[in-house]
Amino acid sequence: MLVIGDVMRKFIVSDLHGDGFMYDMIMKYLDHIGEKEEVTLYINGDLIDRGYGCFRMLIDVMERKYHKKGNINVEYLAGNHELLLYQAHLRRNKDGSFPKFSDWYLNGGKKLGIVIEQLSSDEQSQIITFISNLKIYNKFPEKIQGRNVLLVHAAAPKIVKDKCDLTIQDNNKEVFKALWTRKDDRKVFPPRIGNNDYFTIIGHTPIRDDCGFYFDKKENYLNIDGGCSGYLLNKKNYDHVPLVEVLNDSLKISVFKHDGTIYNVYDFDGLDKPKVR
Repeated sequence: MLVIGDVMRKFIVSDLHGDGFMYDMIMKYLDHIGEKEEVTLYINGDLIDRGYGCFRMLIDVMERKYHKKGNINVEYLAGNHELLLYQAHLRRNKDGSFPKFSDWYLNGGKKLGIVIEQLSSDEQSQIITFISNLKIYNKFPEKIQGRNVLLVHAAAPKIVKDKCDLTIQDNNKEVFKALWTRKDDRKVFPPRIGNNDYFTIIGHTPIRDDCGFYFDKKENYLNIDGGCSGYLLNKKNYDHVPLVEVLNDSLKISVFKHDGTIYNVYDFDGLDKPKVR
């Protein structure tokens, strides 16, 4: 992998939900960049479930992380679906199978669960260990509006500190809130979606429009769940998957579509709405 100076290009994608076509398109795009520059892709949770590509995508990420497959580094953060898999594992039946009426199976985990159960015990253990160690937060040194950039799947409660090492296996209230909170859930989950100390990038709630992302200027967060889960369920207007590049003082957002094209590229400094190039 070629490194130019000390600069690493950093990209973020969220909520691919087993969409193998979109995953392959983004990886091909980044692998090409990685031939000349050092690249890291941050997957902001919910790589798995819904789509048929989730097992292949999961194994590919593990190979890229552990065996340096391809030209890019991959950092995989937890989403609520990864948490559901882990919790289903904790409640496994005596025969080692996942409970068929678990929250995970009812939320799209059945396809992946059936494949995992066909693996050897060692292979299953490798996957569960990998999932259980996924981090909840990532903090970037790059700044937007003078604030460092924080990456989390759903919400950044006030418990976020400068050093926060939560993983899925902590499986506590803080993990649940960070991976499940939605803006409309304030009465149930009182913490903020965005955190005042950080420019927060989230996913979790699909954005149904012609760009696949949403910026809340008041609460200082950007939602980049382009709705692969909706697209896979044949819902209309969920065909825009944002790939965010983190830069100092700005973001570049490239929007991918299932026809194999990049729909638009936006520049965003966090001060106003993103602008089409």
